[in-house]
Amino acid sequence: MTTVLLCYPPGQSGGGMYLGWCKGWANTRGQLVDVPYTASLDANSITDGVTALDAALKNTPGDVVVMGHSQGAQVISRWLRDHADDADAPDPSRVSFLLTGNPLRPGTGRIVGGVEVGGTTGQPTREDTRYSVTDVARQHDGWAIKGPLWGRNGWWGMFVDHMRYNGVDLNNAISRTVVGNTIYLTVG
Repeated sequence: MTTVLLCYPPGQSGGGMYLGWCKGWANTRGQLVDVPYTASLDANSITDGVTALDAALKNTPGDVVVMGHSQGAQVISRWLRDHADDADAPDPSRVSFLLTGNPLRPGTGRIVGGVEVGGTTGQPTREDTRYSVTDVARQHDGWAIKGPLWGRNGWWGMFVDHMRYNGVDLNNAISRTVVGNTIYLTVG
């Protein structure tokens, strides 16, 4: 059975958030397991999440999908940057990643080049790792697809559309682009 490791945005935890996410995508993949970190605005939240994710990946046998939204996607992005090339990194034939609402989405993420929680400069999610990554953004999610603050991808998209991925159908994308081992889906 596949294990789905879940990385959360601030204020969220427990599989409940992801039960309906992308029409219940995670539920159809296997056993849901939380990555244990604070998922908060605390300065160490992302760093602690990366440490916890690294430990979970090293201690979870079999096939694994890591799913993260918002700050959870930032945790995954930093893990890919810091650990994907480690000698003891898990075999990419058994591990893949699904990011939604990724503020570090290359080219459009609102935090790329800005300041992440903890003060680190936001680096775009790597596209050149050995791992299969799917990065999903709603077309008006203002964290994943930056626009003017007063436009649809601004404040409204940051605080309303950003948390509305329940009805998203991954098989019905508006656009699909592949760069390296990353599939970018833009959905309605």
